[in-house]
Amino acid sequence: MSRLWAVTSYFNPLGWKSRLRNYRAFRRWLKMPLLTVEWHPTGKFSLTPDDADILVQLSGGDMMWQKERLLNIGFSRLPSEAEFVAWLDCDIFYTKADVSDEIIRILEENPVVQLFSEVHYINREMTETLVSSKLPPGETELHLTDPKLSSARDWAERGEASFVESHAGAPGMAWAARRELMSEVGLFDRCIMGSGDFFWLLGTVGLSQTWLHKRADLGLFNYVARSSYSTWARRTFEKVHGKVGYLNRALFHLNHGELANRKYFERHALFVELGIDCDTDIETTNQGVWKFRKPQPEWKSVMEDYFLGRREDDE
Repeated sequence: MSRLWAVTSYFNPLGWKSRLRNYRAFRRWLKMPLLTVEWHPTGKFSLTPDDADILVQLSGGDMMWQKERLLNIGFSRLPSEAEFVAWLDCDIFYTKADVSDEIIRILEENPVVQLFSEVHYINREMTETLVSSKLPPGETELHLTDPKLSSARDWAERGEASFVESHAGAPGMAWAARRELMSEVGLFDRCIMGSGDFFWLLGTVGLSQTWLHKRADLGLFNYVARSSYSTWARRTFEKVHGKVGYLNRALFHLNHGELANRKYFERHALFVELGIDCDTDIETTNQGVWKFRKPQPEWKSVMEDYFLGRREDDE
């Protein structure tokens, strides 16, 4: 029995080889029980029962960013033994095999923890070399420089004023919380063009309105203007009160295409141009994934073009 379980989402509707390759390395190197929620709109699944301790596979819905929706479904399927839950991107690893005890210790003092202090992005060539290994590499084998700080560390070291002016941390990849918190508030899961991890961060530290109003130029205001996000952010901050810790360990990210191709901010401009209202234009299927209430041809083509443009196999 384990007090800490990991949850990840796997959606690969375009069949990128790098995603499956990275997932299997992530699974092999992870030293905690894993619940994976895999989604494919037509049910062409890639994973097998050996790829997770608990595997949930869902079909249907429309092409859009489903990550936080899948994670919330995963939280609801955790076994009763789980007191704490980590949600992880399935392309990351630690050089120290087991960090579970450290995570639990921090969660006993903080309701929410980001699970790294800095992240290193592994290039394509090194990733291809590493992923066939049975064990994760040691940190000295990687010879990396210029890491990016976690957002939680950035918040802890610089404080609110500096954070609002020039947030430069990595907001996603690996988080953990007490299970009871995620049962009560979950993740905000209507970010159908991505960046849900950033909206999670803003909710936990109470800056959802301040930051997004100040940085409306980034195209993210379309979310904060919605009542669903305002309500979620208020409830989340009431539970967390900005008490966000971080695990003082380096995290490593396996390559699956150039980061520039993901268009982290540009994609939200597309969302605004389409005029999609994330409160009224999406609904869940009977399996719990998102679909458009009244899909428009342009919505589908823009979504598909965005995912294709990520070029995750660099082909």
